[in-house]
Amino acid sequence: MNIIGGAILMAPLARLVAFAADPVVNSTLAHIGETISAAAEQSPIVMGFLLGGIIKMICTSPLSSMALTAMLGLNGLAMGIAAIACFGGSFTNGIIFARLKFGDRSNVIAVMLEPLTQADIITTHPIPIYCSNFFGGGLAGISAAVFHIVNNAPGTASPIPGLLAPFAFNPPLQVVMALFFAMLGGCTAGLVGSTIFKKRAKVKETSAPVEMELEY
Repeated sequence: MNIIGGAILMAPLARLVAFAADPVVNSTLAHIGETISAAAEQSPIVMGFLLGGIIKMICTSPLSSMALTAMLGLNGLAMGIAAIACFGGSFTNGIIFARLKFGDRSNVIAVMLEPLTQADIITTHPIPIYCSNFFGGGLAGISAAVFHIVNNAPGTASPIPGLLAPFAFNPPLQVVMALFFAMLGGCTAGLVGSTIFKKRAKVKETSAPVEMELEY
């Protein structure tokens, strides 16, 4: 009875709270989205790196970058940066998973296509994945800013939609060049990040026996 009564009461109450907060939340998110879009137009390179890195981290986290960019109503250059960053950062994820042995080949392919499918592995190894993702997404975002990739389809911040959506709003060759350099940036961040964290893991392994002998 407690479960049934709670469900019957809580669902309408939650709906009422959401209905009451909807105008304020929507207007706030829209204002934030407009601010991000304006900042991307005024400082494209800086925003390309920062916005690309942040959106790629959100794309790889258990949150949804597609839902966030849709709620913010991002469009234009800002949405182009977010979309290209998710595409370029997918190569960062693939290299990190492959070189640090996070799962098998199927996990590598899956995290490149849709990071949320590998949430259990990502949350187990957050530091190497998120640090590398920020720089991979940032470098890919700079590529989008340099080639001025416009994307007027909010909510396409994901590897596959990020690959396809820009073709609808930009010259094909321009998009191909942006995707190519975004891929290079993502691969560079993945190689550098995996090398750093592999060396760090080896240092820990070699120092562990020394610490045990000193304690003994």
